[in-house]
Order: sequence, then structure tokens, then C-alpha cells
Amino acid sequence: MNSYPAMSVDNVDVDMQRHEPEDAQTSHDADLFNDDDDDDESGAGNFMDALSQPPNQLPTDAPPPTPLTQPPTDALRVRHTFRIDKRAREEVMGEKRRFHEVDFSESLRKTLYEQKEQIKQILEEREVIRQEAQDSLDKQRRLIEEERERHIRDVNEKTWQWEAGPERTGEAKQAKKNAAEEMIWREDLAQCEAELRARKDKELAEELARREAELSARKDKELAEVLARLRSRIKGKKRQRGEEEQQIMGIANKVEQLEERTLERRRLADELARREAELSERKKQEVEEREKVIAAEMEQRLQLEIEKLRAEKASELANMEQRFARHGRQQHAAMDIDTDPVPGSTQQQPKMPQKPRFKTPCLESIKKIRKARGATRKMRLVSVAEDDDPMDTHRERSPIVEQEPPRFQPEPDDAMSAMENAVSRGIEAALRRIFVNKGLPTSTKRSPRRKRMQDDEVKMERAAELNHERDFLLGEVQRLLKDIFSITQDADFIVHQPAIREDVYSYEYEDGPGPDAKNLAFDLTHGSSTPWNTRILDILVEQLQRRNAEEQWPMRRSNGYYKAILEDRYKRLRTTWRAAQPKITGKGHHGDRSRSGGEVDHKERRKSEVGSSNNCVGETAKILEHIINLKKDDEDEDLPAWMWLQKVIKTLGDGGMSSEESDVENDIHCVLRVKNMAWRRKIERELDVIDHQRVLDDDVFAPQGSKPMKRIRAPGNSMSERSPITGLPKALYDGEWVDGLTGGQMERLNVSNDAFRWMKVAVV
Repeated sequence: MNSYPAMSVDNVDVDMQRHEPEDAQTSHDADLFNDDDDDDESGAGNFMDALSQPPNQLPTDAPPPTPLTQPPTDALRVRHTFRIDKRAREEVMGEKRRFHEVDFSESLRKTLYEQKEQIKQILEEREVIRQEAQDSLDKQRRLIEEERERHIRDVNEKTWQWEAGPERTGEAKQAKKNAAEEMIWREDLAQCEAELRARKDKELAEELARREAELSARKDKELAEVLARLRSRIKGKKRQRGEEEQQIMGIANKVEQLEERTLERRRLADELARREAELSERKKQEVEEREKVIAAEMEQRLQLEIEKLRAEKASELANMEQRFARHGRQQHAAMDIDTDPVPGSTQQQPKMPQKPRFKTPCLESIKKIRKARGATRKMRLVSVAEDDDPMDTHRERSPIVEQEPPRFQPEPDDAMSAMENAVSRGIEAALRRIFVNKGLPTSTKRSPRRKRMQDDEVKMERAAELNHERDFLLGEVQRLLKDIFSITQDADFIVHQPAIREDVYSYEYEDGPGPDAKNLAFDLTHGSSTPWNTRILDILVEQLQRRNAEEQWPMRRSNGYYKAILEDRYKRLRTTWRAAQPKITGKGHHGDRSRSGGEVDHKERRKSEVGSSNNCVGETAKILEHIINLKKDDEDEDLPAWMWLQKVIKTLGDGGMSSEESDVENDIHCVLRVKNMAWRRKIERELDVIDHQRVLDDDVFAPQGSKPMKRIRAPGNSMSERSPITGLPKALYDGEWVDGLTGGQMERLNVSNDAFRWMKVAVV
């Protein structure tokens, strides 16, 4: 294909010279005033001679002007003649000179007009030439395009004819036409799809904004309802808390009675009872002032005592191992262990293999305890059959081993080297803090007496202050939190970014720098008593005191007063943040927080209740199976009681377990309220035994995953809507409920005739 270069008006073959129009009067005036003043009269005569010549007179030998060349102007010829005559007159002029006035205006106007006409004619000719060149260029372009299209068409036709043959020429044209129409149709379709997609995106954006607004309003409404419901349940929680305290006291008393074998164990039991008595007495004194603080303090103190008791028992076990390492074994009489939970009245009791019992602890017994890494030692059951047949009673008791199975102890050399490394790292970190960071490590722990005194001071400050003072200080605390964390309400705290786990660990166990005062971030996985969160609260207290001094507030308060307010606010913010995090359902999926109770209809609520009960049954069955397997390995004497509990759960099945409702207790703990079943026998105490075993045996069950939630079984809970399960043994139905049934209802109930001996299980 021939290619032609692009042409334009500025790229024509003829070289067009662009001459700017010359002002004849200006150029002539410049020559007039450049000469000396004494040559004015001679210059005037020469200038008149030059003007007398025709304006368009050209030399005979000069070539005729062409459209592409511009002829010299008359001003140039006049100026040249004038300069020659001037030099000639200067040579001929004598000493006498005459001055003659000449009117040049008419000649100048005429000359100027003629020159303007010439310039105008030149411009018109130039425009005509440019237009002709442009037309020629456009014509050449059209010819080139037509030639190119014709050439492409010919090539395509020849190619198609060569490939398909002469007989399909008409079909190819029709196919090409169809392809062009299809391309046009596709372009229209793409344009329509783009418009539809844009309209759909706009509608989706509007719908999303509307739903977000509705969701925000619904969340605010639900939060208000939850707060109102919590305030109305304070009295009921107080009564339930008292019942739980009585149960704890009963368990402590039983443990104390069974821990009287040695003087050291008796001393530990007395110390535990005394501290629990102090805790109970202190809680009774403070329950009228603040119930929420009582619950938190009790839980913290109980955890502290449990950890201290574990440490003391571990130390005692190590001392016993060293003391009796060189003692030999002592032979003792064997003891028969009955394993049948419900023996017959006339049958002989089966006996388990005899186990040696030692009068004093020795190395072998300690090693046996150490080998029982997974066995539970915190709870023992006593099972007694019902009194329907006195000969059928069967009691299972087991000796109590108070010590918690200790963890694996490394070899002495390894332990000593590990201890040396740990001490070296601790000393290095402390020296770096002192000499490099110029700071001394401070301890945040307080003795019980000092803590009690500080709490009393805070209570006195609160009791003495007025309502408007309290409101003012709470407002200042809220303003500080707003300035630092950019929150106006508790719901805004859900977007708070927690502290990095590595930074928290480095600060608490190594020589990390600690929280950044310019970018504070809480460790939301723990409470306010950790070193990291305590440091942040201290920083906030310092800023409050600094604002108090700078702004001159009308009242002053101690650091403990502000810290108590900040701790309470942190608990509320942490609860809000944790509630907004995605939860894991029973099937392992993330829960949807956008669905509220008002949105779920009756069918979905029913499905949720069934799933909740299934999760409960599955969790309880797993706990029982794990405990029974551990007790089978150790041949524990309370194994029949646990097997009987497993039989009860399996017999009831999924339909015989109540569903659960989520609730919040003390604005801190999430609990599950179990619905009551009127037709089922009261087994709340047996189920509580299983739940407590899961909580107490934290060294047996894996620490991964969510912590077990507290289940509350009380007569005041709501009733279950499930229908009674048919075909169960009579012992699993409630007696009063069965007595109130009619004959037809009893027939439909289809009570099983299988014998199911009921047992009473107690915790020792």
C-alpha cells in the first residue's frame, strides 16, 4: 500500500515568505530625524523629488512580482534616493543657504494610502494561496483515504475469495454485514449494561446508607432496653449471689473437713477458711453501698487465693518429695473398692483390684500424683441410691487428694540453667531501665491494709461530695477520654485499636518502653489491673490532675478517686468493645451482629433455641466423656457416679435439655439463663456439678477457645415451649406433673417400663 506524508498549509512545496507589512510613514520619519539639524533644507528638496516619482515605478531590469515574492516598497526606494541626493548636495552647497517651507501632508497621505492598498492586496493574495493549498491538501487526504479503503477492500475480497472460493462471495458479504450489525448491537448492549450498572450502584449505595441509619437507631434502642432491663434485675441478682455464696461456703467447709490428715494441711485449710470469712464479712459490709464493686472484688480476691493455694500446695509437694526421697516403701493393707453404682440387694459386691495405701506420703505416691497429668483432683462425688429399697442403697466414697497434679518438672541441671538465664535477663532489663532509661521500676501492688485505707478514703470523698460536683468531674473525665480516644459515647469505642501483643509482653516481662503517651491503646484482652493498663490509667490520672491545676477547677480530688472513675469507665468501654467483636457460633461460623431479637421471627427463634440446647448437650456430653476416660485410667472410686450422670444426659437427649437465653450480669459477665421444663425431673444440681467441674479443672481442659459461660438455673427463669419427650423412664419425669395428667395424656406419653434407679450425687 502506498503511503503519503501528511500535508498541511504550513508544509506546502512552495516556500512562502511571511513579510510583515511595513509602515512607510514610520520608516521615512525615522530617516528624517536621524540626520543632523543643519541638513533639513537640503533633505526637504530631495524628499520632494522622490515623492514626484510614481509610487509603483520599478526598474526596467527588475523581474515582475510574483504571487510568492513581495516587491520592494516605495519607502525603501525613496529613502535610498534621499540619502544619495543629500550627500551630493552637501558637496555642492556653498556657504549661503535658504529655508523653504513645504507641505508634505497631502503627499504623505497619498503615499500611505497607496501602500495600504498594496499591503491589503498582498494579504488577500496570501489568503487565496493558503485557501488553495488547504483545499488541495484536503482533496489529497480524501484521495488517500479512498485509495486506502479501496486497497484494503480489494485485499480482503481477494483473501476471502482465495480461502472460500468464488461460490461463497455472496455469503461472505452477508456474513460481513451481519458481523458489522452484531458489533453495533454489542456496543449498544454494552452501553445499556453500563447505564444499568451505574443506576444499580446508585440504588445500592442509597439502600446501604438507609440500612446503616436504621441499624444505628436500632442499636441505640436495644442498648437502652438492655440497660433498663439490667437495672430491674439488680434485686434478683443479689439474691442469686447470696445463694452462690452459700454454695461456695458449703464447698469450702467440706474441703476443710477432708483436709485434716496432716498439720500442714490443717493450717492451710484454716487459713483459707479465715480468708474466705474475711472476704464474706467485707462483702456484707459493702453490699449496700455498691454491688458491682463487691462482685468484682470478690472474684479478684478468690482468684488470688486460689493461685496462692496452688503455689503453696506445689511447694509442699516438692518439700515432701525431698523429705521422703530416701524412705523405703511400706506395706499396708488393701482396700476393697466397689464400682457398681446400683448393686442388687442380695448380690455380692464386686471388688476392684486392691491398691496400696500409705500411712505417710512417700516418693512413690508423689510420683504417682505427678504421672496423673490429666486426672482431675479438685472434685469428688458421693453417690447414694434412692430410699425406695433400703437394700439397694449404694454409697461411693473416695479419698481426697487435695494437691493439684503438678506440671512436669525438668531435670535439676536444666531447671538451674533456666533459672539462671531468667534471673540474668531480669537483672539486665532492670539495669537497662535504671542506667539507660533513667527510670526505676515501680510496683503497682498494694498490701490489703493499704488498699483498704485507700478505698476508705475514696468512699469518704464520694460520700462528702455534692451531686453537681460529681457531675462536673464525670464530665471532665468524659472530655479527657473524648480528646484522647476521639469518642463521644461508649459505642464509638468499638473501633478502638488494641495494643500490640508484643509491645505489652515486652513491657510486662522484658524492658519494653511501655504505652505511648501520645497514642494510648488499651490491652482489651485483660482487665484494668495489668501493668500495661495500669500505666495507661496512671497517665490519664496525671493529665486530669494537670488540667485541674491549669484550669483551676473549683474542687480537688485524690489520685485514687480519679483512678476509681477511670477503672469503672474502662470496664464499660471494654464490655462495649467485646460485645461488638465477631462471636463464634456452635458451627464455627462468625455470628452476625446486625440481626437483633426484633428481626428474628418465631421460626428462626425456635431454630436458635434448638441449636442452643444441642450445643449444651454436646458440651456436657464431651465434659463427662473426658472426665470418665481420665477416671478410668486412674481407677477413681467416684467413677460410678460420673457414669450415672452420663447415663442421665444420654437418656434425656437433645429434646430433654432446656434451651438458653443470653443475658448480662453486673455489666461485666455474659451468662446463660436456662429455661425450666415443667415435665422433667429437677436435675439442676446434677448439671451444676458438671458445669463446675469444667470450670475448676482448668489444668485438664485445653485453655484454647472461648471460656465456658456461666449458666444460671433458677425457678424464676422463663419456661420452655418444647413438648415433653415420650418414651422415657418414669424416674426422669416430674412426679407432680405426671400426677396432673389425664388418662389420654398418659397414654400418649408412653412411659417406658425400663428400670432407671435414681441416685443422689453430692460433691465432697
